Amino acid sequence: AVVSTQSTGICIPTIHTLLNQRQAGWYSNPTVCAILGALYNWISIISVFLLTVLSLSRTYLLLFPLNKQNKKRTYQFMAGYILLVTLHESVFAAAGTLNFQYAEDEAYCWDKGVTRGWTVFDDVVDMLLLAVPIVPVIISCVITCHVICRTSSANRHSVMDSPVKRNATITIILYTLTYILFSLPNFFNYVTWAQAKIRFGTSSPIYGNGFMKYYSWLLTDTLLIVMISAINPLILLARTRKYKLMSSHSTTNA
Repeated sequence: AVVSTQSTGICIPTIHTLLNQRQAGWYSNPTVCAILGALYNWISIISVFLLTVLSLSRTYLLLFPLNKQNKKRTYQFMAGYILLVTLHESVFAAAGTLNFQYAEDEAYCWDKGVTRGWTVFDDVVDMLLLAVPIVPVIISCVITCHVICRTSSANRHSVMDSPVKRNATITIILYTLTYILFSLPNFFNYVTWAQAKIRFGTSSPIYGNGFMKYYSWLLTDTLLIVMISAINPLILLARTRKYKLMSSHSTTNA
Protein backbone atom coordinates (compact mmCIF):
# COMPACT_ATOMS: atom_id res chain seq x y z
CA ALA A 1 0.00 0.00 0.00
CA VAL A 2 2.88 2.38 0.80
CA VAL A 3 4.61 1.74 -2.54
CA SER A 4 1.28 2.05 -4.38
CA THR A 5 0.61 5.41 -2.74
CA GLN A 6 4.10 6.63 -3.65
CA SER A 7 3.67 5.43 -7.23
CA THR A 8 0.42 7.37 -7.52
CA GLY A 9 1.91 10.50 -5.95
CA ILE A 10 4.98 10.56 -8.19
CA CYS A 11 2.71 10.85 -11.24
CA ILE A 12 1.02 14.05 -10.04
CA PRO A 13 3.53 16.24 -12.00
CA THR A 14 2.63 14.33 -15.18
CA ILE A 15 -1.08 14.94 -14.58
CA HIS A 16 -0.31 18.64 -14.00
CA THR A 17 1.68 18.70 -17.25
CA LEU A 18 -1.17 17.16 -19.25
CA LEU A 19 -3.66 19.65 -17.82
CA ASN A 20 -1.35 22.44 -19.03
CA GLN A 21 -1.11 21.17 -22.62
CA ARG A 22 2.12 19.25 -22.03
CA GLN A 23 4.09 22.27 -20.85
CA ALA A 24 7.11 21.14 -18.82
CA GLY A 25 5.90 22.71 -15.58
CA TRP A 26 7.63 20.98 -12.65
CA TYR A 27 9.90 19.18 -15.09
CA SER A 28 11.44 22.42 -16.40
CA ASN A 29 14.02 22.34 -13.60
CA PRO A 30 16.80 19.85 -14.59
CA THR A 31 17.41 18.74 -10.99
CA VAL A 32 13.72 18.18 -10.29
CA CYS A 33 13.41 16.40 -13.63
CA ALA A 34 16.27 14.02 -12.77
CA ILE A 35 14.97 13.30 -9.26
CA LEU A 36 11.38 12.68 -10.36
CA GLY A 37 12.48 10.59 -13.34
CA ALA A 38 14.73 8.39 -11.21
CA LEU A 39 12.09 8.07 -8.47
CA TYR A 40 9.41 7.09 -10.97
CA ASN A 41 11.62 4.35 -12.44
CA TRP A 42 12.59 3.10 -8.99
CA ILE A 43 9.06 2.99 -7.59
CA SER A 44 7.65 1.32 -10.71
CA ILE A 45 10.31 -1.42 -10.69
CA ILE A 46 9.95 -2.05 -6.94
CA SER A 47 6.15 -2.16 -7.21
CA VAL A 48 6.27 -4.79 -9.96
CA PHE A 49 8.91 -6.76 -8.06
CA LEU A 50 6.97 -6.87 -4.79
CA LEU A 51 3.79 -8.05 -6.50
CA THR A 52 5.74 -10.71 -8.40
CA VAL A 53 7.31 -12.02 -5.18
CA LEU A 54 3.93 -11.95 -3.46
CA SER A 55 2.27 -13.93 -6.25
CA LEU A 56 5.05 -16.50 -6.64
CA SER A 57 5.43 -17.08 -2.90
CA ARG A 58 1.70 -17.76 -2.48
CA THR A 59 1.76 -20.20 -5.40
CA TYR A 60 4.76 -21.98 -3.88
CA LEU A 61 2.90 -22.28 -0.58
CA LEU A 62 -0.12 -23.80 -2.30
CA LEU A 63 1.95 -26.28 -4.32
CA PHE A 64 4.22 -27.29 -1.44
CA PRO A 65 2.20 -26.79 1.77
CA LEU A 66 4.49 -29.06 3.79
CA ASN A 67 7.66 -27.18 2.86
CA LYS A 68 8.54 -24.44 5.27
CA GLN A 69 9.34 -21.16 3.56
CA ASN A 70 12.66 -19.66 4.50
CA LYS A 71 11.46 -16.14 5.23
CA LYS A 72 14.95 -14.94 6.10
CA ARG A 73 16.32 -15.84 2.67
CA THR A 74 13.26 -14.33 0.99
CA TYR A 75 13.74 -11.06 2.83
CA GLN A 76 17.46 -11.09 2.07
CA PHE A 77 16.75 -11.61 -1.63
CA MET A 78 14.19 -8.80 -1.63
CA ALA A 79 16.56 -6.45 0.19
CA GLY A 80 19.36 -7.31 -2.24
CA TYR A 81 17.15 -6.69 -5.27
CA ILE A 82 15.92 -3.36 -3.93
CA LEU A 83 19.51 -2.36 -3.16
CA LEU A 84 20.64 -3.21 -6.71
CA VAL A 85 17.80 -1.22 -8.25
CA THR A 86 18.60 1.70 -5.94
CA LEU A 87 22.27 1.58 -6.93
CA HIS A 88 21.30 1.36 -10.61
CA GLU A 89 19.41 4.64 -10.31
CA SER A 90 21.63 6.52 -7.85
CA VAL A 91 25.20 5.49 -8.75
CA PHE A 92 24.77 5.96 -12.49
CA ALA A 93 22.99 9.27 -11.87
CA ALA A 94 25.89 10.46 -9.70
CA ALA A 95 28.38 9.31 -12.35
CA GLY A 96 26.62 11.37 -15.00
CA THR A 97 25.64 8.34 -17.08
CA LEU A 98 21.93 9.06 -16.83
CA ASN A 99 20.51 11.96 -18.76
CA PHE A 100 16.94 12.67 -17.68
CA GLN A 101 15.15 15.10 -19.95
CA TYR A 102 11.54 16.15 -20.28
CA ALA A 103 9.84 14.47 -23.24
CA GLU A 104 6.78 16.36 -24.45
CA ASP A 105 5.34 13.34 -26.26
CA GLU A 106 5.44 11.24 -23.06
CA ALA A 107 4.74 14.13 -20.66
CA TYR A 108 7.38 13.10 -18.12
CA CYS A 109 11.15 12.91 -17.66
CA TRP A 110 12.95 9.85 -18.94
CA ASP A 111 16.57 8.81 -19.32
CA LYS A 112 17.78 9.53 -22.84
CA GLY A 113 21.28 8.41 -21.90
CA VAL A 114 24.64 10.00 -22.55
CA THR A 115 25.57 7.45 -25.23
CA ARG A 116 23.49 5.34 -27.59
CA GLY A 117 24.86 2.16 -26.04
CA TRP A 118 23.76 3.20 -22.56
CA THR A 119 20.32 4.22 -23.82
CA VAL A 120 19.76 0.78 -25.35
CA PHE A 121 21.03 -0.94 -22.18
CA ASP A 122 18.79 1.15 -19.94
CA ASP A 123 15.75 0.52 -22.15
CA VAL A 124 16.40 -3.23 -22.12
CA VAL A 125 16.74 -3.20 -18.31
CA ASP A 126 13.42 -1.34 -18.03
CA MET A 127 11.77 -3.90 -20.31
CA LEU A 128 13.13 -6.85 -18.30
CA LEU A 129 12.15 -5.38 -14.93
CA LEU A 130 8.84 -3.75 -15.85
CA ALA A 131 7.30 -5.78 -18.69
CA VAL A 132 8.70 -9.32 -18.55
CA PRO A 133 7.62 -10.11 -14.93
CA ILE A 134 4.01 -10.32 -16.10
CA VAL A 135 4.81 -13.68 -17.73
CA PRO A 136 5.67 -15.57 -14.50
CA VAL A 137 2.89 -13.69 -12.70
CA ILE A 138 0.29 -14.95 -15.21
CA ILE A 139 1.62 -18.50 -14.89
CA SER A 140 1.57 -18.19 -11.11
CA CYS A 141 -2.00 -16.86 -11.10
CA VAL A 142 -3.25 -19.69 -13.34
CA ILE A 143 -1.59 -22.31 -11.14
CA THR A 144 -2.97 -20.75 -7.97
CA CYS A 145 -6.52 -20.65 -9.32
CA HIS A 146 -6.18 -24.23 -10.57
CA VAL A 147 -4.93 -25.49 -7.20
CA ILE A 148 -7.76 -23.79 -5.34
CA CYS A 149 -10.46 -25.06 -7.71
CA ARG A 150 -9.19 -28.59 -8.41
CA THR A 151 -7.44 -29.96 -5.37
CA SER A 152 -9.26 -32.38 -3.11
CA SER A 153 -11.00 -31.04 -0.04
CA ALA A 154 -8.40 -32.67 2.21
CA ASN A 155 -5.47 -30.99 0.44
CA ARG A 156 -7.31 -27.71 0.23
CA HIS A 157 -7.96 -27.87 3.95
CA SER A 158 -4.27 -28.34 4.65
CA VAL A 159 -3.32 -25.39 2.47
CA MET A 160 -5.98 -22.93 3.57
CA ASP A 161 -7.12 -24.28 6.90
CA SER A 162 -8.16 -20.92 8.33
CA PRO A 163 -10.14 -17.86 7.24
CA VAL A 164 -6.92 -15.82 7.44
CA LYS A 165 -5.15 -17.97 4.83
CA ARG A 166 -8.18 -18.11 2.56
CA ASN A 167 -8.65 -14.36 2.79
CA ALA A 168 -4.94 -13.75 2.12
CA THR A 169 -4.95 -16.03 -0.94
CA ILE A 170 -8.05 -14.42 -2.45
CA THR A 171 -6.64 -10.95 -1.80
CA ILE A 172 -3.38 -11.85 -3.56
CA ILE A 173 -5.31 -13.28 -6.51
CA LEU A 174 -7.29 -10.03 -6.81
CA TYR A 175 -4.03 -8.06 -6.59
CA THR A 176 -2.51 -10.25 -9.30
CA LEU A 177 -5.50 -10.08 -11.64
CA THR A 178 -5.55 -6.28 -11.35
CA TYR A 179 -1.86 -6.15 -12.16
CA ILE A 180 -2.27 -8.48 -15.17
CA LEU A 181 -5.27 -6.57 -16.54
CA PHE A 182 -3.60 -3.16 -16.43
CA SER A 183 -0.06 -4.33 -17.29
CA LEU A 184 -0.77 -6.37 -20.42
CA PRO A 185 -0.95 -3.25 -22.64
CA ASN A 186 2.45 -2.16 -21.28
CA PHE A 187 3.87 -5.61 -21.99
CA PHE A 188 2.64 -5.56 -25.60
CA ASN A 189 3.92 -2.01 -26.00
CA TYR A 190 7.40 -3.12 -24.95
CA VAL A 191 7.18 -6.11 -27.30
CA THR A 192 6.24 -3.78 -30.16
CA TRP A 193 9.11 -1.46 -29.24
CA ALA A 194 11.58 -4.38 -29.14
CA GLN A 195 10.41 -5.67 -32.52
CA ALA A 196 10.86 -2.20 -34.03
CA LYS A 197 14.36 -1.95 -32.58
CA ILE A 198 15.32 -5.38 -33.92
CA ARG A 199 13.70 -4.92 -37.33
CA PHE A 200 14.52 -1.28 -38.09
CA GLY A 201 17.29 -0.50 -35.62
CA THR A 202 15.11 2.32 -34.29
CA SER A 203 11.61 2.73 -32.93
CA SER A 204 10.87 5.78 -35.10
CA PRO A 205 8.88 3.95 -37.83
CA ILE A 206 6.28 2.99 -35.22
CA TYR A 207 6.71 5.60 -32.48
CA GLY A 208 7.72 8.53 -34.68
CA ASN A 209 4.34 10.25 -34.85
CA GLY A 210 0.63 10.02 -34.24
CA PHE A 211 -1.05 8.02 -31.51
CA MET A 212 1.91 5.74 -30.76
CA LYS A 213 4.20 8.70 -30.18
CA TYR A 214 1.95 10.83 -28.00
CA TYR A 215 -0.22 8.29 -26.20
CA SER A 216 1.19 4.74 -26.25
CA TRP A 217 3.75 5.16 -23.46
CA LEU A 218 1.67 7.78 -21.67
CA LEU A 219 -1.28 5.38 -21.41
CA THR A 220 0.52 2.10 -20.78
CA ASP A 221 3.57 3.22 -18.81
CA THR A 222 1.97 5.99 -16.76
CA LEU A 223 -1.83 6.05 -16.66
CA LEU A 224 -2.40 2.31 -16.25
CA ILE A 225 0.43 2.04 -13.70
CA VAL A 226 -1.23 4.79 -11.68
CA MET A 227 -4.55 2.96 -11.89
CA ILE A 228 -2.92 -0.21 -10.52
CA SER A 229 -1.38 1.77 -7.68
CA ALA A 230 -4.69 3.46 -6.91
CA ILE A 231 -6.80 0.28 -7.03
CA ASN A 232 -4.52 -2.00 -4.98
CA PRO A 233 -4.98 -0.12 -1.67
CA LEU A 234 -8.75 -0.16 -2.25
CA ILE A 235 -8.65 -3.93 -2.72
CA LEU A 236 -6.63 -4.29 0.47
CA LEU A 237 -9.03 -2.04 2.37
CA ALA A 238 -12.11 -3.89 1.09
CA ARG A 239 -10.66 -7.34 1.78
CA THR A 240 -9.47 -6.32 5.26
CA ARG A 241 -12.86 -4.88 6.12
CA LYS A 242 -14.62 -7.99 4.81
CA TYR A 243 -12.36 -10.26 6.87
CA LYS A 244 -12.97 -8.21 10.01
CA LEU A 245 -16.73 -8.48 9.48
CA MET A 246 -16.44 -12.27 8.92
CA SER A 247 -14.24 -12.65 11.99
CA SER A 248 -16.62 -10.57 14.12
CA HIS A 249 -19.61 -12.61 12.88
CA SER A 250 -17.86 -15.90 13.63
CA THR A 251 -16.93 -14.74 17.14
CA THR A 252 -20.51 -13.61 17.82
CA ASN A 253 -21.90 -16.98 16.69
CA ALA A 254 -19.39 -18.82 18.84
